[in-house]
Amino acid sequence: MPVTDHYLRPERVDDVEVTPRGLLAGLGTEQLRVDVVRDDVVRLAISRGGCFDETPTHAVCVDPLAGEVAVEVERADDVVRVRTAALVVSVWLDPFRIDVHRTDGSAVVEAAQDEQGRYWSYATLNDAFVVRRRCRPEDAVYGLGEKTGRFNRRGRDFTLWNTDVLSPTASGSSPTAGTRATRAPTTRAPSSTRTTCRSRSSTTSPTRTGRWPGPSSTTATAPTTTSAARTSTSCTPRAGSTSSTSSPAPPCRRSSRPTPA
Repeated sequence: MPVTDHYLRPERVDDVEVTPRGLLAGLGTEQLRVDVVRDDVVRLAISRGGCFDETPTHAVCVDPLAGEVAVEVERADDVVRVRTAALVVSVWLDPFRIDVHRTDGSAVVEAAQDEQGRYWSYATLNDAFVVRRRCRPEDAVYGLGEKTGRFNRRGRDFTLWNTDVLSPTASGSSPTAGTRATRAPTTRAPSSTRTTCRSRSSTTSPTRTGRWPGPSSTTATAPTTTSAARTSTSCTPRAGSTSSTSSPAPPCRRSSRPTPA
């Protein structure tokens, strides 16, 4: 378990505002928003620096709040509840904590307490945050993205790097850190053609293909291949084939017939 001695926990709820989909609660300089997506799904969001991240995620192809759902908000002295036909979300005011139960009373999420009796529904430190919940022995934990191992993630530690930017350079860095990939202008050969070198001896000569060795290549030199000794190589130019350098080499085809001594 990570050390969370210096994490900051919201101690109490300052105010509560009812919204069409649930509620908006003030937590000091931050805000908690409870949105009902459907009867059995709710979305909890806490602001960072007083602002919510409203950027839509590419992982969801529809508007999660587009559907109609019946929402009822109940107020009491120490708790505000958002109730649907399937769930009850309880936001406790002082001390602050969040519990979610089904209408039959079974728990979905219940805030956990530490040895000092403090609740850890949410705590933050700089760009990190921690959420603690009570778990029964039979409870399972699913999700967390593309991770190896069994589907039930319980009992394991994971490091999450969350981004919805569908790009290999989402972090803003080059695929080859510290280098700059450059390549000379070239025309790729059609995928149906194959371009190799001409060789009639046992010397080593470069092989030309229509593909580059990789994104970090800074020259137009392609991998090399060695022709077997005492073999004959016949070459026939093919239409449409090109070389990746300024010295085009026609495609060739190696023969299995040995060359007379």
